[in-house]
Amino acid sequence: MNPTRSWLTLFILLVPLLIQAQKEEKFIGEVRVMNVVEAECTLQDGMYEIRFRDVKKKRFPKYKSFYFPDEDKNYQKLKNLVLKGFDRVPEEPRPLDFTEEKVEIQFRKSAGLVSFRFALYKDGKDKKIYSSWLVKGKTEKLFGL
Repeated sequence: MNPTRSWLTLFILLVPLLIQAQKEEKFIGEVRVMNVVEAECTLQDGMYEIRFRDVKKKRFPKYKSFYFPDEDKNYQKLKNLVLKGFDRVPEEPRPLDFTEEKVEIQFRKSAGLVSFRFALYKDGKDKKIYSSWLVKGKTEKLFGL
């Protein structure tokens, strides 16, 4: 076999891998508890990802994610909606209309302390997957503040 042909074949096979490896991922923030990631936010290829630990899976952490496009100031909308919820606690869960999945944010106030969590509808049904409750300081870390 011709050595030039071998290199050409190898190059053609590796180009898709090299292009895929060059995708840019921007880390925004995360929340850790006892060195376990509770929630994190990243931006990759024009899509924001919020990934969180399913609180029902305590022994072996499992993570769920939801995505939304980096357009129409969606990230700013989410951040403002959550941070304003700490000042004026909404009575009802707030659905997010810009996510690919059905997601809502929920707030609670207990002993004067406000916290929030994400609720992700599993397979579009009424069964929900919940993140941990996050207080304002941890929420600011998640949003990179």
